[in-house]
Formats: sequence, C-alpha cells, structure tokens
Amino acid sequence: MAKNLAKIAKSESLSQNRKKEVRREKEVYSNSDSYYHNRLLRWAGHVARMPMSRAPRQLLTSWVAHSRPVGCPQMTWGRTLENALASKGISKELKEWIAIAKDRPKWRQQTRSKPKPPDA
Repeated sequence: MAKNLAKIAKSESLSQNRKKEVRREKEVYSNSDSYYHNRLLRWAGHVARMPMSRAPRQLLTSWVAHSRPVGCPQMTWGRTLENALASKGISKELKEWIAIAKDRPKWRQQTRSKPKPPDA
C-alpha cells in the first residue's frame, strides 16, 4: 500500500511539473502562429543538417518546374517556412538559412528568440 501511495504522489508531482511547464510555454508563445513557427523551424533545422542522401533533405531542396494548377492551395509548406523565417528575421534564401541551420547553437539562438516586432 505504501508503494502505491508513493506512486500516486510521484505522478501528482509530475503532473504539477507538467502544468508549470505548459504555463511557461503559454507565456512564451502567446499566439499559436509563434508556437507553430518555432516548431516548424526546429524541424527545418533538423532536415537542413541531414545528409543530401536522405529523402527529407532531398524534398526540402527540390522544386517543381511547372506552375500550380487552378484550384490548388496557394499556401504551401515552402511558403509557410518562408513566413516562419521572416518572423524571426532570418533570410529566406535557401543557402543562407541552411548555412545558419548547420550551426546548431546559432540556429537555436535565432529560432528560439522572441519574434521580431513588425515594421512600423
């Protein structure tokens, strides 16, 4: 019985710690776009550091030479990535942001910082 009580107490303290963590994240990411951009940039950094032989990296640096068919969504993953890069003040040029992403500490610093204020 004492073991069960200890397990319950431990799980309650873990859930309290998780609640505190969620509150901190909520304060940092006051809106969903900021949170989404941070997650997207984190993933893009992982892919940018992959060798070119990996499929995700090949897809990241590929393009289609034809225009989009009528009725296709205009917001693509690439455009969303460009918006996320712009929100952090990082160049949209593929070679430039991939060079930054390969330097993991620098990438973390730039992508985890607060969003730059909009131009007035």
